[in-house]
Amino acid sequence: MQRCVPALFVIVLSACGGASAPANHAALAGPCAYLSTSDFNSTLGMPMAGYQSGPTCFSRDERGDSCSVTVTRDPARYATSKVSAAAYGSIESLPAGSKGFYSAKPQVLPAVWIFDFGFMKSGAFGGAVCGGRFGSANPKPLAVKLANTIASKL
Repeated sequence: MQRCVPALFVIVLSACGGASAPANHAALAGPCAYLSTSDFNSTLGMPMAGYQSGPTCFSRDERGDSCSVTVTRDPARYATSKVSAAAYGSIESLPAGSKGFYSAKPQVLPAVWIFDFGFMKSGAFGGAVCGGRFGSANPKPLAVKLANTIASKL
């Protein structure tokens, strides 16, 4: 049994993209590593704290405003997320990364919006779905700030 343990370790390390990963495809940090509470406060004006749940980081503030952030090397995620974003309204361009999209929808409660964005940068997808009290105007400028904060850390 002791001979199998080192062999198993090498297989697991290789499967996770350890030493065999090319330099230009470095492993990404966990999704909560891209936005801190102060990042949320400076971009959205909401001091959200996050916890990781699978491949996403769910962040929330004490009022219930929330964001679900995803960062992955899966390039197919851009297209699937863009299709999903259409549920919130027309797809607009987002100036983040090499290409980006944005959509938003006001909710029944005044000043409450849901927005969805995604972008590609250096072969990685970054995106978020956020809901909260963003005011009466479309929160696209806030989404752009949040997206560019994520992009700056890729």
